[in-house]
Formats: sequence, structure tokens, C-alpha cells
Amino acid sequence: MRGTYLISAPSGSGQTLTTRDGTLSLLDSETDGAVDSEWRLEPVGDGSGYQHIVEAGDSTRGLLVVGDPQSHGADLEVSVGPMRSGDLTAMWLLQDHCVADARSIHLRYEAPSGLALLYNEVLPLRAPPGTFFCTSGFGIDARGPDPGGYAGIQQLIDGRRIAIFSVWHRLIDDERPVNDALATAVAVNSDAYETPFSGEGSGTSIRLPIDWRIPPNEPVRLVLTAEPLGDDTVLTAYLARGSEPWISLGAIVRGGTGGRLMSQPYAFIEDFARTGNTDTVPPEERSPYRVRSARFSNPWIRGSSGADDLKPVVRAEVTAYSPHPSENLAADQTEPFAVMLATGTPGVTQPPRIGATFYDRRPQDRTRPKLGGIPLP
Repeated sequence: MRGTYLISAPSGSGQTLTTRDGTLSLLDSETDGAVDSEWRLEPVGDGSGYQHIVEAGDSTRGLLVVGDPQSHGADLEVSVGPMRSGDLTAMWLLQDHCVADARSIHLRYEAPSGLALLYNEVLPLRAPPGTFFCTSGFGIDARGPDPGGYAGIQQLIDGRRIAIFSVWHRLIDDERPVNDALATAVAVNSDAYETPFSGEGSGTSIRLPIDWRIPPNEPVRLVLTAEPLGDDTVLTAYLARGSEPWISLGAIVRGGTGGRLMSQPYAFIEDFARTGNTDTVPPEERSPYRVRSARFSNPWIRGSSGADDLKPVVRAEVTAYSPHPSENLAADQTEPFAVMLATGTPGVTQPPRIGATFYDRRPQDRTRPKLGGIPLP
């Protein structure tokens, strides 16, 4: 992620981060001498072991990186600025080198803006408790007017399985939603339930208890559609287990979009069990070291015009959540245009290069999705 830094230094009791003569240092608190500024570590709050570097006495201000970390240190500056939840320019410190979760791994699909339909398939391979296979993420900036959210399948901590569809409110000032820019669930499946969520931004989620396990080699298929409704956008999620009929999870209206549709589609695998530092869990069963893997395949999109036809997505880029100390990732392309992703994979000596790109060289061989029963926008 651009602008994100990991300062890998052991944190001991009584140590503080200090700038002296313009240099950032981790010093014992009893160290004498004049300093320019004093800093302390503010826990991020997600149990990851990461902490913000913030001003002593004012945790709303912290150290930010100005520049592009891909430049390998050239023309980079550290400045003081407001700390916001999820700010990707914030400097972090990894406390005691702890690992709470397996590193998330993503596919960023190449597609134009203004998508009325997003189709993807996932074949779960290994899914220990606390696994999220997101097939259909869209939008990445909850502070902008474009709608953002995601859909996929999860195995919960207690072993139950659900399908999930979530949309963020438009946000400013951390978690505070903009007036008239909320996400509101409508037409919820009678077997599903609606719930608010927060901690990663805030919004509205529809969750359907469903055993998504099906016969081997049959993927779970998901479709998201988007339609303008005046100044808002109606987003609807559908799921099918293999060749079974489509099920609607429900719809969520995201206000204040100006009628914008979906953009920037992506998929990922996430470990939300986060038991890497949990003493009550045996080390060999802790979530960072349990393999989560799935095959994502056959993504298709449809543009905003009713005359637009379905088009295959032919390019995907590998990214991963950063900062993170774990490199136990795997990504491999199979045909026709399927990508196997895994995290928590032990013994990986050459993890996938972040930014590696997969291409579909023969899109004409792809199987066109069967969308019978889904009202196309």
C-alpha cells in the first residue's frame, strides 16, 4: 500500500519515540537531553500488534510519510499530521514482532468505472474458522461519493457458514457518516438478517446463514448489480451454489452517490480469527499458521448502459495487506483465467511478487455466466 511504513523495532517498557536534531529514535524514557518532540505508541485497536506513532499528549496527531515508498527511500519526508482510522500514510510500529493474523491477499481486477454488474466465482479449498472469501469487492474510498462494499462467503469462528453483503456509508472524520449518505438495507431475504458494522469504516451488512459447501469442483457464484435511483444507488447481491438457482441476499441503498455505479472490483482472502497472540489457542492451531485457500475464476462485468453486453475480465493484479510481517502467501494462475490464492501457507520460500499480474490469453474460451432469474440492470 502506498505511503505505509513498518518500523520493525522491539518495544520495551519505558521506551518512547523521540525526534532529536530531526532524527526519529526509540529511546528509554529516562534519557536526558533536549528533544524536538516526544512521541508515544497508540494501539490501533484491531489486535494486530501494530501501533500508531502519535504525539505524546495528543493522539489525534502523529507521524505521516509523504512520498511514494516504491521509490525506496528517495524524496521521502516524515511530517506531523492528523491521524485518521485506516490512514495508509500513517507510520506504524510492530510491537514485539507479534503476528495476530495471516496476511490478507487480494486480486485487483482491471475494469472501467461505472459497472452495473459484477460476476465472480470462488471454489473454497481450505477454510478454517474465521475465513472470509470475498469475491466481489468494489470501491475503496469510503470518504468519496462512489459506493463501496463487498460480498462473499465466510466460515465464522464457531464454524457456521454465511454469505455476506456489506456496503459502507460515505464517511468523514473517521467513523462519522456524511448526512444523507448512509447505506440502508431493503428487500432483505427472509432467511437473512441485517446488521450494522464498524471497525473498518461503518455501514450496513446483510448476512445469510447458508452452508455454501457443495460437491467438489463446483464453485459458489456471486453477482452484484448496481442501479441509479435519483441521487442514490441500489446495490443487490445474488448467490448460487454451483448450478443451483440464484438466491437474492437483498439490496442496500447507498445514499449521496449522485447515481454512481460500481468501480475498482477486487477479491481477497482474509483471516478474521486473529488468534496469533491468543494464549488459550495451541500454537499449531493459531490462525496465522492455518492455510486458507480458494480458486477465484471466470470474472465478468457489465457496463452502465443497458445496451452493454457482459464482458470477461482479462487482467488481475496481486496485492496484499501491508504492513505485515508474514509472507506466507501463494498465488498461481490456471486456465481458463482462474487464480488460486492462499494465505497462512507454511514453507513458502518465494511468495508471489506483490504487483504481479495475471492475464487471460484466451478469453474466447471462457464460459459465459448463466444469469437466468436475475433482473439485469
